[in-house]
Amino acid sequence: MSEANPASDAASSRRPRLGVRPQKEARWEQRARALLALLQDATYRIRKNFGMYGEIRIQIRDVTPERLTVTISTRNGLEGAWLAENVRNAMLNWLQDLLPVERFVAIYDNQERGISGEVYDLPFAQELPNAGALESSEILIEQHAGPAREELRPRLREAWRRYLEEDKR
Repeated sequence: MSEANPASDAASSRRPRLGVRPQKEARWEQRARALLALLQDATYRIRKNFGMYGEIRIQIRDVTPERLTVTISTRNGLEGAWLAENVRNAMLNWLQDLLPVERFVAIYDNQERGISGEVYDLPFAQELPNAGALESSEILIEQHAGPAREELRPRLREAWRRYLEEDKR
């Protein structure tokens, strides 16, 4: 578990940037929302499978080049550390190099166990060499996942480019 509070760090990354005009900030926010929507869409199958088979709710909350932040909630007696790693592995196995973030931050809630806001900060990019072979409850069949990943590649690359670009106007 991490001492830092990625939930508040993520919120602070959405605050107006100093020296940035409101119009530019609005365009940046729009690009950030577009990237999040694409990631929500791209990870739908993973999130759906965890939900159907494990009664686990996963929601992507924020993404920056530094971190992907998700919330994970369940009522099952699952350990947060194990679940955070399982979800991270499923996403990394599927997205592989399409999501160039350094860290995976999971915020875990389990009402049945009285857990709220437990934070797990895991490496993401440094696990790339193992992507596709990481242990997870979500099993991918590469002959199907590979073509789907390649179809997603240009859309995600363009969304990242737009998210990271500085306004020239």
